[in-house]
Amino acid sequence: MFKRLSLKVKLAMVLLLVSVIPLGLFSALVTHKYDQAMEHAVKDQQTMITISTAMHLNEWLEMRISAIQEVIKQNESVFKSGNIERIMPFLKMLHYTDTQNISYSYATEEGMAYASDGAIVDFSVMNHSPEINKEKVTISDVIEDPIHFKKMVIISVPVLDEGAEYYGTVSSVMDVNALTRDITMMSSKQAGTAYLVSSEGMVLAHPNKEWVGKNIFEFEMKEDSSYRLESVLETSAGSTAYKDTKGIERIASFAEVETTGWRVVVSTEQEEILAPIKMIEHTGLLLLIGLMLVAAALSLLFSRVILRPILNISSLMKKVTAGDLSERLQVNSPDEIGLLNQNINMMLDSFTEKLRDLEKSMKSEQELMVRNILMDKQSKMDALTGLYNHKSYHEYMDKLIEQTQLIEFNLQLVIVDIDNFKKVNDTFGHAAGDIALTVVSERIMEHMDSNDFAARYGGEEFVILLTSKNDEMNARILEQIRASIEHTPIEEMRGANVTVSMGAYTVRRGDSKEKVFNEADGALYRAKRTGKNKIVIASDIR
Repeated sequence: MFKRLSLKVKLAMVLLLVSVIPLGLFSALVTHKYDQAMEHAVKDQQTMITISTAMHLNEWLEMRISAIQEVIKQNESVFKSGNIERIMPFLKMLHYTDTQNISYSYATEEGMAYASDGAIVDFSVMNHSPEINKEKVTISDVIEDPIHFKKMVIISVPVLDEGAEYYGTVSSVMDVNALTRDITMMSSKQAGTAYLVSSEGMVLAHPNKEWVGKNIFEFEMKEDSSYRLESVLETSAGSTAYKDTKGIERIASFAEVETTGWRVVVSTEQEEILAPIKMIEHTGLLLLIGLMLVAAALSLLFSRVILRPILNISSLMKKVTAGDLSERLQVNSPDEIGLLNQNINMMLDSFTEKLRDLEKSMKSEQELMVRNILMDKQSKMDALTGLYNHKSYHEYMDKLIEQTQLIEFNLQLVIVDIDNFKKVNDTFGHAAGDIALTVVSERIMEHMDSNDFAARYGGEEFVILLTSKNDEMNARILEQIRASIEHTPIEEMRGANVTVSMGAYTVRRGDSKEKVFNEADGALYRAKRTGKNKIVIASDIR
């Protein structure tokens, strides 16, 4: 039957075989590869966001543990005494400075717990009380608060001496809702649902409070053995596919919270997260069908043309199928062959451009994420010294002044000024002056703990906020800072050094922020007027 066909039809059939069919196969291959790349990119992006949130939660927990340990360290004799009346002010101080917890408590070795809100609980007679670890810091899973009838998580820090002898336990009792802040934000910004599970699979935090306390395996369909959430608890980070109890296919991205072994999980319907990819796939398929129809119609016209243009197209399609998108057909005439060559070139340009746009889009999203993080940090930090800036000082000082109105705790403001700084710039140059500023900031930070705060107030002037220490300890720290700066030679100043003068004032209840600063500034002025390179306490002036 093929022999009876006209040459025109034969040429049209040949054209379809050597160009349209390879084109269709290549397009299907490219579309498949593109879909795979996009799917991996979407999953990786969701996993990175989950890892970032897990790291933030880990830092959040470690900060609270460090705060408790620092208070115990600074007041070791008080906590070892077991005297509740002496311990209670420190528990209340921790509670007032941490608004995200229910209460702080001190538990004796016998199991009696005394909370900062006045509650007293005997854990030794409770059926579901958290087990007290007398050797190391522990963080509980979700338990029921017997006083407030809330779901809570407890951070417990044992009070030990150098010989590891146990005296009691200081605990931070946190409402589960405090843990859901970042989890809830993830659910609002990302497709799907974000939640927190323990290392044993118990749900600790979930936008739907009914799920809190349940096991993660209750989320999946048990009958389908090909989908499992086991990898969430077995691997520190990644993603896995499973079917939920309604039979809906979902993708779960997860990351471990290092301090506790908990997992931050983001669960999204697979159809929802891959919807943009499917849309691109359908668009590409329609485009391919359209091109194939156009090619089939044009093949009837090309049957009158010599065979060479067809061979050229066939040769190009072989290279395209092999993955080479660099070569293009020559358009030597405005006839049908020329038009087909032009369309094929445009199609290859379109595929090349889409692949390039995909790379640019992924790179732009990564750059935007990094830029936002850097901008947030830069808005709070001084670029030269790495300390907090003027604005951050005022924000932090406002919060501390507000706290002093609620509870008495030791807070001292220190203003530090480099002596004869103009002379340093005039003698050694502004670059050496910048080095001197950096050296002073480094010496300040070396003598501060996690409860203290330092900022560059402006020019050669710095501010320090010392908390949780008495005046004698503060004076010793300030003298260490002053002496270390004085004895640090600066290479850019030909081995010379700089000195600093300090004015300090201990905040009293009722003091305004302006009064505190003026008192410290007056003490600094006295230090400058009486010889420099010294520390003057405002109370010493009176």
